[in-house]
Amino acid sequence: MINEVPINLLKPHPKNQEYYDDLTGEKYEEVRRSIVVNGIRDPLKVLPDYTVVAGHQRLRAAKELEMEKVPVVILNLSLEEAEYLLIADNEERRQGDDDPMKKARRAKFLKEYWGVKRGGDQKSKRQNVALKTAADVAKAIDEDERTTQRLLKLTDLIPEFQALVSQKKLGTTAANLIAGMTHEEQKTLWKTLGEAVTNLKVPEIKELKEEAQQYRKRVNELETQLERARKQVEQNGNSEEAQAAIRFAQEQIDQLKTQLGSKEKSLKKAWEEKRRAIQEKDDAERRAREAELELQRVKQTYETVGVSKEQCNIADQIEELLISTRKELVGFIELIDLKSLPKERCLHLCTGITKLNIVTSTFREEIEKAEKGNSNIAIFKKN
Repeated sequence: MINEVPINLLKPHPKNQEYYDDLTGEKYEEVRRSIVVNGIRDPLKVLPDYTVVAGHQRLRAAKELEMEKVPVVILNLSLEEAEYLLIADNEERRQGDDDPMKKARRAKFLKEYWGVKRGGDQKSKRQNVALKTAADVAKAIDEDERTTQRLLKLTDLIPEFQALVSQKKLGTTAANLIAGMTHEEQKTLWKTLGEAVTNLKVPEIKELKEEAQQYRKRVNELETQLERARKQVEQNGNSEEAQAAIRFAQEQIDQLKTQLGSKEKSLKKAWEEKRRAIQEKDDAERRAREAELELQRVKQTYETVGVSKEQCNIADQIEELLISTRKELVGFIELIDLKSLPKERCLHLCTGITKLNIVTSTFREEIEKAEKGNSNIAIFKKN
């Protein structure tokens, strides 16, 4: 039964953001346009407490369009069934979801919901539900089985590494290797390197993983020896031999932990140095790019102005020579008593000085015109 309910009563499903991103761009605009023209033709599916199971993007668009009420269908579902419908409905409607972490979480839920186990078909734990397989899980998230298995492995990552995968800072190949470590080992790796782990190459992550496995294996062996020695004490009494075995095993464990702590410090120091080297390399590349851009700009300036550097130098020399000559003339004139010169001689001298002033002024005017016509001349001359 379809009901119209006030929009402010509705609330998003708590797992929606964990499984899906909001639509963006043209896809979301299509939803908005459809609602503007036709209204909400497909009612939202909600639980009795008005938690939205299907229709989060329609609800979002309706709020933006300031609708007061929206059509809903109220479903009585268990929490698990509601979560399944959330995924099933969205998988039918959406395409192009490229967050591998969110896709991995959906695959994990479907695998558990359908009772699928690795290695073969398993009978569903629900009655009246067709037998599901790993192939069905892969098909549901639009991936092949091999890719789906790799995605499922990502759910073994601690939250910090899952976030890096979602942000596309950590590739899925490297992430799968890290996922093969225990949570304690992952926490140690995160504590030591943080986001710098994204600078590790796949072979380096493999090496870290192998070292962690060797360490874990050795600790397990020593803990087994320690437990065996303690049982021996319980059975045979607190003998000197048993106590010695306990002390030896405990000392070995403590030594391994000390070695691990030392390795963590050295690894952290090494990666801090590598980070600095990477930063220096990035700075050098940036400066090189800036220099290349500056060179291109100067070349373009030469081409735009249509003059060579040599011609500009000649122009500068002419200007300096004219100014210098005029200054020298002014100095000589101060030494001459013009009244004592013949009239004809004075006229010749005044004419020469006037012509020199005209040439200098004309040269300056031409430069100013050129600069107004093309600002690149001023930039070029400055450089």
